Amino acid sequence: MNNTSGKREQIIRAATELLLAENYENMKTAAIAKKAGIAEGTIYRYFSSKREIFLEVLNSVTESLGSAFMLEVVPELGLKSNLNRLAEKFYLQQAEISGLYRILYKAFSEVEDPEIRKALGQNYQEGLKVIQEILQHSLEGEKVKPSSERLVIVTMFVWGIGDMMWKNHMFETSIRVGKKIYTEFANTVYEMIIGGN
Repeated sequence: MNNTSGKREQIIRAATELLLAENYENMKTAAIAKKAGIAEGTIYRYFSSKREIFLEVLNSVTESLGSAFMLEVVPELGLKSNLNRLAEKFYLQQAEISGLYRILYKAFSEVEDPEIRKALGQNYQEGLKVIQEILQHSLEGEKVKPSSERLVIVTMFVWGIGDMMWKNHMFETSIRVGKKIYTEFANTVYEMIIGGN
């Protein structure tokens, strides 16, 4: 990694850590610089504004979430096994994932900003695309191929349930979601894909 990309990553990591604890509006470039161990002026060699840093954090969060799950998919294992592997990863890493997800939620308070609104829309599209890719890779060894419409419905279902599970973990609601719920979620997704063919 060259020094330029190294410093950029250092700044993005520092901003990500700060955004886990505070809102975008309250985050100051001086605090980012301090957390990154650099002079505040150095930030402006790599980013034109705090907004640009925030947009890079959003991209980084989306990529982290997507790649973490994509690595779990082994097409040779088949759809059911892959869905169970993904559900287990989701369960085991819910605290870490919830932290990243919290940053995305904070971005919604800035949705009136056209650049942030556009970035959120792109992140949403990227999230849906990653879910579809995961499902398609998981289906490679299956004889049954769902229609593109069914795949869209399942993708939106997975997004919605994932969103609810993250919120449940974030807000520590009275509904306790144990490992068995995640397994049932995987089984439901499997039935939605295979059962309708």
